[in-house]
Amino acid sequence: MTEASSMEDICAQPTVCEKRCTVSTSPLSHVQIACSHQYCAFPWSKNELCVWNTADRQAQSMILKGHHQPITAVAIKQDGDQWLACSASQDYVITWNLNDCRKAVLQGLLPRGLVIGTLLGDVQHLAFQMNEKLVVACAGTCVFVLNSQKEEILAELAVHQGPVTGAEFWGDRFLVCISEDRTFSVWDYHAGHLVYRSAIISAFPLLKMYIDEENEQLVTGCSDGMLRAFSLVQEHGFRCLCNIDLRKEKLKFYRRFEKTSSSGRSVKDYDGLSIHLAGSISMACKTGQRDFCLIASMFENQISLLEFDTCALWQLQQLEARSFALEANLSIVSSNPLLPTSPLCSQVSKKIENTKTNVLQTKIKDQSLVFNNKIRSSGYTAAPRMKMFSPKTNFKKSQFSAVRKEVTSEIRKEYPMDSVAPSNFQKQITLSNRPTSVGGIHYSGDGMKLACGLSDKSLLVFNSTLKGEPEVFTGHNGAINGLGWSYNRRWLVSTSDDRTMRIWNAKTAEQALVLGKEMFSRPVRFPQFYYMDTFILLSSGAEIHLMKYHLDDSKDDLKRYKQKSLCKTVKTFSLDSVEITGLSAVNDFYSHIVLAAGTNRAVEVFDLNVGCRVAAIPDVHPKAAHQICQNKGSAYSTQPTEAYNLFLTMAIGDSLKLWDIRTLRCVRHFEGHVNRSLPCSVAISPCGRFIACGSEDRCAYIYETRSSTYLEKLKDHTESVINVAFNPSTVQLTTCTVDGKLQTFSP
Repeated sequence: MTEASSMEDICAQPTVCEKRCTVSTSPLSHVQIACSHQYCAFPWSKNELCVWNTADRQAQSMILKGHHQPITAVAIKQDGDQWLACSASQDYVITWNLNDCRKAVLQGLLPRGLVIGTLLGDVQHLAFQMNEKLVVACAGTCVFVLNSQKEEILAELAVHQGPVTGAEFWGDRFLVCISEDRTFSVWDYHAGHLVYRSAIISAFPLLKMYIDEENEQLVTGCSDGMLRAFSLVQEHGFRCLCNIDLRKEKLKFYRRFEKTSSSGRSVKDYDGLSIHLAGSISMACKTGQRDFCLIASMFENQISLLEFDTCALWQLQQLEARSFALEANLSIVSSNPLLPTSPLCSQVSKKIENTKTNVLQTKIKDQSLVFNNKIRSSGYTAAPRMKMFSPKTNFKKSQFSAVRKEVTSEIRKEYPMDSVAPSNFQKQITLSNRPTSVGGIHYSGDGMKLACGLSDKSLLVFNSTLKGEPEVFTGHNGAINGLGWSYNRRWLVSTSDDRTMRIWNAKTAEQALVLGKEMFSRPVRFPQFYYMDTFILLSSGAEIHLMKYHLDDSKDDLKRYKQKSLCKTVKTFSLDSVEITGLSAVNDFYSHIVLAAGTNRAVEVFDLNVGCRVAAIPDVHPKAAHQICQNKGSAYSTQPTEAYNLFLTMAIGDSLKLWDIRTLRCVRHFEGHVNRSLPCSVAISPCGRFIACGSEDRCAYIYETRSSTYLEKLKDHTESVINVAFNPSTVQLTTCTVDGKLQTFSP
């Protein structure tokens, strides 16, 4: 069966249908209603409870009487073979055995309930304990734990300043409550003491809640349309895991709907429903079955029972994702041969190779024999007094050999894929005598060198052990804003606020190539070697430059100031007058995909095999992403091919997000770090298991890719941590603070 036929078959199925609809004598938009796979219940005539059999559409409704005041909350649960309902009003809280009520109705008798609470107040929420015979009732600022089999108050809890809008049992000991005072609390209801109370988490009241027992998470919903997930693990400090803006998700859904419609597919719109704007909702979801949803109208007295096929809806979503992946063929690891029209097989490479040959031939032909030996009296071979090139650091031979031997012995080992996160502090050094911000830190591919670009216009290269003095690369006239190593570790590329791009010889610390203002009209950023050192990739304003280069490191004492290296732009990609704020591509293996973030808050995907933009992710963050970090792996580790399709985006004022290039969807949020004003960076470990992130609270955070909460919090930094980098060959993490201090961590 093809993807298209599968999509048509699923779309043709009635995934949503309205089973029942009625009109109540009073509005139910702010009343808690209840729904399960067997029964659903709601107030019928203020003080009367109506119960429907959801499994049998033809079954007669049950009307349960017992309240004298309007019913304000209803709950249902299954207890073995029995079904229990609970209803509350200002006079009573009553439990009903629905099996006994059904028998009484069939016998023509009046169903009776059991009063378990009297005059508790305006009860807005009810919930059953699944294992014990307990009911929780929220009335005003108080929470009552009741015995469901007799009238008995087991506990009365009060800590919130505003009305409690929801409460659910968690496990066999704890109770979680949310309130209009914008906080939530966790109670040990057996002991009757407060375990945890959150700070104010929103500017709007908390209205709804859901507890994920399996993952031990709390999900809350606010009146501003935000969903927030919190960890209920006490060791995690009940911290926030992610924020989801439902309004933005709704817009994304409509965009996908429009795209699906324009591609020739039709997704059924359910215009025939009786209710168009919902006020109160209760859902009954069970894996592998058709699910039910009881909806009360916002402004009318209508109430409707919907039945929908969750499996069909999920299959439709997955087919759309797979269909898009097949159409776009997005994958970080290239599987297709280069097209003849691809800019990656540009003719410029041949011109540069010919030029290289001509340069070498000219050099051999024109070089005079007089200069085969250096003339000591000429003075031409002496280094200039002004530091036009980077000075070489003098090491003692014994010390240098010891350091080199130590580093080499470490990097020859394969990267341990099952190692714990590097969280133990090892060493700290200061990059400059005075506080100096750092534009980036980057390890070489073998992990032996660490390059640091500073705002004082210098580029420092350390050994990975941070022992000895660094090599200093000077030449920029502005703060360095980006740098990168070549795959063969012979070259370093850097860009600066002086609107230049420079390539350095990593051994001699000399400039091999300089491209200045004559080529770039805007500041250049995000430089890197690309396609296994075949190209240089960088951004300038709203443009991405793909450049072919040739580097000539031959020595000629008379022509040492003449630039013999060449570079030419092969292709320019534009983001429609949008300033580029992030750029990423893989250099360690052949990949056709380039990712770019812009001030329009979108991430755009370019396929350089095709030579154009192929996809875009809108509204990635509330603000423009300042970094895109791909899972590039390492030469010392092996990951599944699918793992390389994951990438991270980072933006000021928002959570860290993990995306899948195959579906262009966010697969996980990471929260815990603080980035309100500084563009803190992020890095993925060579094993792909850990994510390191800087933070403004003088800490660095380590997340696990399979968990939304942070694994380690690295403290004791002097200032905000703005740069992080994993060593590609050993389990080592390096962090850098805004005042220019490097710290290393190991397992």
